[in-house]
Amino acid sequence: MQRLNLSWGISLLVFSLLFILIGIYFSAAGSTTKITELIPNNYSNDGNFIIHVETTDDRNTLPIDYTIKETDGTEYNDQGKKVDSNDSDQKEENNTLDTNSNNNSSSSSSSNSNSNNDLENSSSNSGNNSNSNDNSGSNNSNRTPSNDSTPSNNNSSGNTSSNNSSDNTTPNSQTIIPENTKSAPEISEIAITPQRIASFKNSIENKFYITIKYDYEEVKNYSIGGYSVIAMEDLNSIYSSLENLQNSLSVYPNGFFKEMKDGGLPLTIYLVKRFNAINTTGITSKNNSLAVICIATDYPFESTFHHENFHYMEYYMKKKGGDFTNWNSYNPSNFKYGNHDHTLVYELTNSPYSYFVNSYSQEDPLEDRACTFEYMMASNKISALNQNNNIWKKGRAISSMIEYFYKTVNSNTVEYWERFL
Repeated sequence: MQRLNLSWGISLLVFSLLFILIGIYFSAAGSTTKITELIPNNYSNDGNFIIHVETTDDRNTLPIDYTIKETDGTEYNDQGKKVDSNDSDQKEENNTLDTNSNNNSSSSSSSNSNSNNDLENSSSNSGNNSNSNDNSGSNNSNRTPSNDSTPSNNNSSGNTSSNNSSDNTTPNSQTIIPENTKSAPEISEIAITPQRIASFKNSIENKFYITIKYDYEEVKNYSIGGYSVIAMEDLNSIYSSLENLQNSLSVYPNGFFKEMKDGGLPLTIYLVKRFNAINTTGITSKNNSLAVICIATDYPFESTFHHENFHYMEYYMKKKGGDFTNWNSYNPSNFKYGNHDHTLVYELTNSPYSYFVNSYSQEDPLEDRACTFEYMMASNKISALNQNNNIWKKGRAISSMIEYFYKTVNSNTVEYWERFL
């Protein structure tokens, strides 16, 4: 009888514990965790992760021990500090964030993570500030493409349209799961915030020694070359434009833009939605001590940037004494700029023996060189750039001038614009 009572008591205790565990399970199942802001270490001033989370039951808790893993394998603990990859014991005890799973983690202990950590906008090291209006006393070059003047195959890889109308600033619901189950969230799935954009902008400025303007308040009243602008407001569009800018800048030699800044012609780049003039995609302006490039991000980005950047480069080379004195010798003897002859245009004839890449290049020598350089920077080679053709000769002249005036350009290196030459 005593044995029977003892067995019955043990059974009752086991069933009681089972019911308690089931209750805890279903209680936990009713709560999900949502990432409201997750800023990776390369956007943080102190190199740590910053994370804001919410839970649907307002507990605002996360397990005390967890790990955040970036796509490159770098891990951070719950204090935002890097986890040593050799410390296998710590890695086995940590948890990792997952962006797709609906599983719930058990959390016997929790810590309050509903903090208000914000990134401060750090100041740019470029130290170049431009006036809000660049109309007076400046040389302007604007680009207004039409159907016969925009390259059909000249967008570099990674050049995506920046006209994003969706405003995905709120991330999806997230859960905390064990490390060995799922991988970490992709950076692209993290919410885009003004702080993240400002930090990204600053990193580009510091790397390439330029100044970037995009903020609505500093752009809304801006005008250049007689054109007013419409500022960007969508955070995704702004971030995408900065990504396109970084990709475009990165194909030039290391120190290329610093050399022009140190040479007395620093650069400020305005990123706007569009100009008040239809189909104007970019404008370059300069005075004695400052150059400005303004890009309309509603249009394909990289081709416009390389076109306008060559205007900037030519301003710098001219400042150093460079001049394309023999340029007209690459054209037919009876040709005069401003008189459009479509039989000489590659885009309209597809002839490898053309003299001009597009109709806009027949406006004047400056536009001819900028349009030619634009094609030299394209992803795909056109037949007119085959060796000894007329446009190839123009490309060689441009390349030789750059190599002569830039210390950062190495004659033993095939630069990005020399791939097709």
